[in-house]
Amino acid sequence: MIDFVTLCKMKQPTLKTLLIARLTESGYAPIAADGFIYAAQQNCPILLTAHLDTVHEEIVRDVFDDGFTVTSPQGIGGDDRCGVYIILSLLDKTEMRPAILFCEDEEAGGIGSNKFCKRNDLVEDVSSLKFMIELDRMHANDAVFYDDDNADFHDFVREITGYVMDWGSFSDISHLMPATGISGVNLSCGYYNPHTKQEYVVYAEMENTVAAVQKLCEEAKKESCARYEFMQRKFDWMNWRYGYDYEDDRHYLAIQFIRWNEDNTEVEEEAEYDCMDINDGFVQFFKENPETCWNDVLDYQYI
Repeated sequence: MIDFVTLCKMKQPTLKTLLIARLTESGYAPIAADGFIYAAQQNCPILLTAHLDTVHEEIVRDVFDDGFTVTSPQGIGGDDRCGVYIILSLLDKTEMRPAILFCEDEEAGGIGSNKFCKRNDLVEDVSSLKFMIELDRMHANDAVFYDDDNADFHDFVREITGYVMDWGSFSDISHLMPATGISGVNLSCGYYNPHTKQEYVVYAEMENTVAAVQKLCEEAKKESCARYEFMQRKFDWMNWRYGYDYEDDRHYLAIQFIRWNEDNTEVEEEAEYDCMDINDGFVQFFKENPETCWNDVLDYQYI
């Protein structure tokens, strides 16, 4: 098993090459394409996915690792090297062989998952599975379902894992769920302060998610486990218009957030974006505010 810090020190192309080799060693026949790597399931009818890029432009050189947490002044890149590590750990520790999708350039707007969704043959293969799990969420025990409104699936995930339902703006499954027609969840991977150089990773929380994913895999292998159909959410929890088809292709995203001053005092600010979709709006926001992380977002409205 490759160690986590080694994964963090790799550039995206190098990591992609490594993962192709690791999947092959694990008995898969991976399909490597522009934007993604896909490996069909062998004995577990679900999809696991993580992305290969990070927001940090510098390569990780200096690492502070006390055996419990790890960080780097260059930005450790737990978002989403944690997800990659969790998937590799599952393959090493169990005989589970679910379908696996590693996407490139999620941080630039889900480019890799968009390219995957244009491969009708691969989308059809995933659509036959029971559900999908993304490993790309901060914190210890969040379960984020995005546009999926399948309450039975939400209850299933929470009952098996004990994780708590939370909310998020975008991840690759935001593209993958509607394209394939199956439900999905994004689970916490143990990283904090994403999109900042103060990001850190808690090893024990990564391992807890490995165990949670293993439980979901074991349930999925049972004949009694249902295929969970993706159900498009029309309104979000605060009754804002969400997931609605507009005749006008342009949308509006208003974000209320905290900006931290050099003296560690905080100031509440607002930003507004004209965008193609909610993902486009948040990409604009985080590019404009590279030192801001999702924890600093207080509220947002998308119409």
